[in-house]
Amino acid sequence: MYDPGSGGFFHFLPRAMEWHLSLIALSIVGIFLPWSFVIVGAGIVYTSVYCISCAFKANLNILIATEGKPIFARRMKCKAMIALLHFQ
Repeated sequence: MYDPGSGGFFHFLPRAMEWHLSLIALSIVGIFLPWSFVIVGAGIVYTSVYCISCAFKANLNILIATEGKPIFARRMKCKAMIALLHFQ
């Protein structure tokens, strides 16, 4: 996140509080202008895909070094936590 060469604006956007607040604001605006739900939906999909892709790119080799080869459920639990941390 803090690496200057980490991909630019579109890699920072899903992690920014302003992005989340703007999606909430657009949801409220959607009461009066239903077309804004399209933008909110696209924003939610982009954020979800970004967080999940970051989780699957994560290197979990440290788990092998500390506790042996982790089972599938343990790997998915770790990747879900990584996705959540990218969202926050």
